[in-house]
Amino acid sequence: MTTVPIRVIRTLSIFVLLMPLVLGLVVLATLPIDEYPSPLLPLVIGAVAVGGVLLAETVGYAAPPIEPGTHRAKAANQALQQYRSRWFVRAVSTEFVMLIGLLLSFMLATPWPYIVAFVLGWPIMIYEVWPARRVVDKLNQRLEIYGALSYLDDALHGRLPA
Repeated sequence: MTTVPIRVIRTLSIFVLLMPLVLGLVVLATLPIDEYPSPLLPLVIGAVAVGGVLLAETVGYAAPPIEPGTHRAKAANQALQQYRSRWFVRAVSTEFVMLIGLLLSFMLATPWPYIVAFVLGWPIMIYEVWPARRVVDKLNQRLEIYGALSYLDDALHGRLPA
């Protein structure tokens, strides 16, 4: 039985997307909810979130294009490898927001930084990490910029060309 890469990526995405929820429960169970620390907190975490989005949207899709004349199977394997590596870049750059919130929460001994980071960062993370059609099409467009077909969709669904 062969594994279908998109299923593996979806499963990994679910685990990566559930981790901030688990961390949030730990933070809420560990730290007392006191008064809100500073009105600057959303600005600081918002700046980190903007940086994470910019990184995910630029570096997260900066894959080298498939060269024209590349054999179909090689192009598909190359595209799949680029999808996997770019997925990790997008996951790390968007999860960084919540890691900063976690760090600030334990430094300030209050869960508020993590709560703010979660509210700002988790929707961004879902948008960038979940293997939606938008993500696949955006990377595919980058891979096919020179006119060669990447066969990314086929590779993701286990239909590697011969």
